[in-house]
Amino acid sequence: MSIYLAIDLGTTGCRSILFDEKLNMLGMAYEEYGLITVKEGYIEQDATHWWILTQRTIKNAIANANINGKEIKSISISSQGITIVPVDENIEPLCNAISWLDVRAQEECAQIDADFGRDHIFKLTGKPLDPVTHYQKSCG
Repeated sequence: MSIYLAIDLGTTGCRSILFDEKLNMLGMAYEEYGLITVKEGYIEQDATHWWILTQRTIKNAIANANINGKEIKSISISSQGITIVPVDENIEPLCNAISWLDVRAQEECAQIDADFGRDHIFKLTGKPLDPVTHYQKSCG
């Protein structure tokens, strides 16, 4: 039997799910982690904690599925695509991750909009220019 592992590193938690080749769910585990609000508009997360919980949910999903982890054929990962994690040369986080919910870059966003335009940035990145896509005060 082929077994596939899906890992979802979301905004507030990590989920690991195991499926068979017919996409029947074999086991799952989920653990929440918090947002760190440094001050209003500054939203961060502990990327080291993400890794710890990712490992733990994988182990728990394997235990819940009652399988041998060596049977896993492939891994798929979904994550917070625009959250920033500054790392050093050893891929160790230099500080907390800056969440996609963080809105401290209002002035920078306005400057990028003035220099390049929202449409151009969207065409290049596939992402809106706003520091938070639904934040009402973003970029004018």
